[in-house]
Amino acid sequence: MKKRWSALAAACAVLFTLAACESGAGGKKNDDEAKTKLGMAVYGTDTVSAEEASIDAVVAAVLTDKEGVILACKLDELQIKPTIAAGSLKDGGDYKTKGELGDAYGMKAGGAKQEWYQQAEAFCKYVIGKTANQVAGIETADGKATDADLSAGCTIAVTGFMKAVSMAAENAAEGNVAAADKLGIAVTAHRTGDASAPQYDAVFTAAAVGADGKLTGCVVDELQKTLTIENGGFKAESGDIKTKKQQGDAYSMKAASGIGLEWYEQVENLQNYLSGKTTADIDGVTLKDGKAADLASGCTIAVSGMLQNVQKAMKNAA
Repeated sequence: MKKRWSALAAACAVLFTLAACESGAGGKKNDDEAKTKLGMAVYGTDTVSAEEASIDAVVAAVLTDKEGVILACKLDELQIKPTIAAGSLKDGGDYKTKGELGDAYGMKAGGAKQEWYQQAEAFCKYVIGKTANQVAGIETADGKATDADLSAGCTIAVTGFMKAVSMAAENAAEGNVAAADKLGIAVTAHRTGDASAPQYDAVFTAAAVGADGKLTGCVVDELQKTLTIENGGFKAESGDIKTKKQQGDAYSMKAASGIGLEWYEQVENLQNYLSGKTTADIDGVTLKDGKAADLASGCTIAVSGMLQNVQKAMKNAA
């Protein structure tokens, strides 16, 4: 009998040890991964005179730990510069971001040591290990960083970077994202509207991708800017441009949505729906008039452009 109790006690000890290991090192690792956060923010501004306009949108994507410390960062910037000459609107028609232009952006040709994308990468490396408040507190002079470590690789104005990255870190939310996931960013822009009121639309996406190529989390937002043309020129204005998510309930889609949901709420449903999918899976999403058939109860807006941009962000993930 004594031997039986000894054997039982030994077995219990083994089980207890295994359970402790599960909830110890292994459990803590899973807990830490579960608390990795994904965030994205767009800092949009415009400056419009009678003859020319500049629409700028800096987008930042970050992964942070549970304390809000940045683990990974990506940056890009969309800049559209329409002009009016002899009553005719011109904007080039190619709405590539500065990151997408790469060496063709031509900063080196102007005397800079590094191209725009290289300087943006240097800023991203610099903010690793920092919180939103620390990024917002980076010291600048005339918009440029004064810290020697940062200015060695980034000589361009960084105030837009600072605002976008700090907002992204503040907005970061938990989900299924892990610290080891690859982070991607994508922007797609186009022009709609008529000659008297051209409207520029841009979709922004941050995507976290696991080792298996599946989307572990994404953030989608859109920015719209309509320019008013009167008396042969633009109506002058300047200031910040809010994205649809930043407008929140003020975007006022709820009443017209048919499902009682605002734009940001519908996009959150889309983001959740896409989690766990590969780019091929997203290709297979059934659309009707640009809307996702499987999401009719939670998302009635057209999503075809968003889906394409999510795939683009996933392919850009590194």
